[in-house]
Amino acid sequence: MPCTDTIARLLADLSGRGPEDAAELLANAVMESGGIWAVPPGTGPGPAMVEISLHAITGHGPDRDAAVASWTKAASTWLEAMIAAEAA
Repeated sequence: MPCTDTIARLLADLSGRGPEDAAELLANAVMESGGIWAVPPGTGPGPAMVEISLHAITGHGPDRDAAVASWTKAASTWLEAMIAAEAA
């Protein structure tokens, strides 16, 4: 299970960044932590899915920016649940 402090710091760092900066920040975090950043080759027909898995939280999307947004939303939801559980 990821650490709430780690996720909170990462979400704070992502806050207010544009798509390029947010993607670079997450990509670096993936490299540093051994996560997954899976981008399918763009040569095939039809839709493809980008996957980001970092600190046991996964985001998917049809492109990089959508996957970053998906991961950020999933991480925010997870963090809110952990904070609520700690307060209970």
